[in-house]
Amino acid sequence: MKKFNRSRALRKLNHKQNNRIIKQFSIVVSFTILVGAIIFFSFAKFENNQSYSLINGNIGVFDDYFSYYLKDLPESNTISYDATDESNMRFIGKNPDNYILFGCDDEDNPTIDTCELWRIIGVFDEVTTGIQGEFVKIVKDEVIKIGNEYVTETSNNWSEPLALNQTLNHKDSKYASSKLVLDATWSTGAVSYQKIQDGYIVRDVYDDERSGTKSKSPNYKYDWKGKVAIPYMSDYLYSTSGISINDQSSPDECRKYMLYTDFDNTYWGNSGYLEITGKCLESGWLLTPVIGQIPIITLTADADSTSNFLSFFNENANSTITYDPMSPNKYYQPSVYLKERTYCQNCNEENVGTKTNPYKVTAKVKTN
Repeated sequence: MKKFNRSRALRKLNHKQNNRIIKQFSIVVSFTILVGAIIFFSFAKFENNQSYSLINGNIGVFDDYFSYYLKDLPESNTISYDATDESNMRFIGKNPDNYILFGCDDEDNPTIDTCELWRIIGVFDEVTTGIQGEFVKIVKDEVIKIGNEYVTETSNNWSEPLALNQTLNHKDSKYASSKLVLDATWSTGAVSYQKIQDGYIVRDVYDDERSGTKSKSPNYKYDWKGKVAIPYMSDYLYSTSGISINDQSSPDECRKYMLYTDFDNTYWGNSGYLEITGKCLESGWLLTPVIGQIPIITLTADADSTSNFLSFFNENANSTITYDPMSPNKYYQPSVYLKERTYCQNCNEENVGTKTNPYKVTAKVKTN
């Protein structure tokens, strides 16, 4: 039997206790250093007043989501918050600095030569997207003609899906396959053209688009989950900044007048209708194609119809809003929501957002 050695036992015990103390101390020190580093990099200011943060082991510039950056921009004659319950931030006016690169050959390295030019409609929350967060909505800066290979749709139920929906969201589509694009729930509430004639304002249109209002199309669905669609009627209307005619210059005056379709003297009067309509169209960047009498289809279905969508057409300037089925020779503009984890690569540059220096965004934080 081995003889018990008290001194050796005490040394082993002390050694174990010391090791335990050292491990505990190391954990505390490591945790303190980590917390200190996070706090330091979260609040530190470096050259050019750029904010840096430690993300995924990298020190990045402008680590805030792009939607946060946009909502921090001050209100102006080109940036406004709409009069809805959600108070969405929107770009308004004839030509705001809301250009952005999208549809790039290399989404990690956007350049003006390898990307398409799009524009920012605004920033929207879960009421519009069905997902918690704040998301940037963009639209292609080009109207696209629906080709003769498409048939005239007999339904205004976007979620069926219609042929254009299938094309835009095909797995090989550059837009639908983008890692920047949010798979959102788009509200597709219908709006009655008759109610527009009876005195609807743009807020009514916006609310119905996000309500459970259905069209007369069989099995109509008032929401659709997907990536690529087209703008709402309210998106076009809210892009106006207003004009100054008869001492009335607020954006709401233009929006109301473009919805007003009767020729009588109850509003600004018949004599000024043509002039007012034209100037209202010119005050909204998203409405520019309408000036050229290009019929643009919107995502907003006509609640009074089984097949029509609300659309813009300035023929003879007697109405800016009408209704049409989705059919060849009509025009549309693809639109998407960007994921919240989208980062700006050039927000520190001067004149950013212009046509010659559009916003560059990626799914990664810019690093040194």
